[in-house]
Amino acid sequence: MTDHESEEGVAHLLAELGPADPPAGFVANVMARISLEPHKQTTGRVVPFAKGGIAMTRKAMWGIAAAAAILLGVFAVRGFPPVGRGTEGTVGAAKKYQEPQIAAKDVVLGDAAAQEFLQSEAFDQLMKDPQARSFLSDSALNAYLKKQEFLDAIKSNDVRTALHSELLAKIFSDYDARNAVEDAIKANAASAAVRQASADAVVKSSARALVARAFDDAALAKVLNNAVLRSAMADSQFRNLMSSQAAAAALSSQALAKAVAQNGFNAAAMSGRLEAALISR
Repeated sequence: MTDHESEEGVAHLLAELGPADPPAGFVANVMARISLEPHKQTTGRVVPFAKGGIAMTRKAMWGIAAAAAILLGVFAVRGFPPVGRGTEGTVGAAKKYQEPQIAAKDVVLGDAAAQEFLQSEAFDQLMKDPQARSFLSDSALNAYLKKQEFLDAIKSNDVRTALHSELLAKIFSDYDARNAVEDAIKANAASAAVRQASADAVVKSSARALVARAFDDAALAKVLNNAVLRSAMADSQFRNLMSSQAAAAALSSQALAKAVAQNGFNAAAMSGRLEAALISR
């Protein structure tokens, strides 16, 4: 690479960036730093490259250094130029899936809330209820106790009651009925619209009829309109748990109702400390 080629490259970059002024005093500061470097007696030095070396004069070095200082100043004001074609998808993907970091204060507050719950009267009563303890310790439920939306939903007595509904179990154990639920949700259809669609069909669909009945029930509708609860009910192990008499008793127990209403219940469940406490006692 010759001095002329280097200057042409710098000029090309400057032309692409367009007019912009560097921050005040930026160039002067950079050049002052360069001038403080010890000078050698030679008039040039050899810069090695893979295919040999070239002599670069001090004048050319000063010229490129000055141009580089200007470029850095312009970049500081306008931002660096975009990456080359072909890398946009990679950069975009990295940004898309980057999750915000959890602040230390959030961890501390969560731990404090979980600890407060584990030392509360509500937790003590929960430990004394064998059915509630067995229910919360079940592996089919464990994954969902890590989901904020699920934990918020089961604070509702209506939702807890609906989760062990025979009608709900029948809907989610039927492929056509599950699809009918998803179609109704996507279409933002009310129960009346679902019933009308069933009535207008040449052959009345039993699956649609089941879904229409479910949407008519306020408690069941809460479950059907919650994406996390629908996902849970589509899980056969979770559905079997909810259909059991033990789960029905646990979901209707006062100990569980009082526990899930506590502020620290979510923190204890999501952190795994609730599960650990249930196993250890």
